[in-house]
Amino acid sequence: MPVVRHEAKVENIYDIVKYADDHDYVMSAGCMKEKDGLHPGHAYSLIGAAKFTDDKGKKWKLFKMRNPWAREDYKGPWNDHDERWTPPIRKQLKMLDLNDGVFWMPVELFQETFGFAYVAMY
Repeated sequence: MPVVRHEAKVENIYDIVKYADDHDYVMSAGCMKEKDGLHPGHAYSLIGAAKFTDDKGKKWKLFKMRNPWAREDYKGPWNDHDERWTPPIRKQLKMLDLNDGVFWMPVELFQETFGFAYVAMY
């Protein structure tokens, strides 16, 4: 079976991941840069995408990620203990404060630290 590559433009990455999330496609991403507790050379599961407006009117696009080591090393914006998590946003994104390896991060940070993402369309 041939491999089809699609080089996504940076501005379209959210739409591609959101489409894949809405269709329950399997996704993963490779970290290329050590930043905010992320490990370069390590693969992470890409398990969701969300767009919302916070209490101050700022629009956000976040990706839901999972460290397969089931450890939460991510310390960047929107980590589990970030003050931006208000009760309504936690409820909307079904965010649980557990040490399960699952975390949310802004799309811009994802683009900066992850060199590639894979989507298995089936």
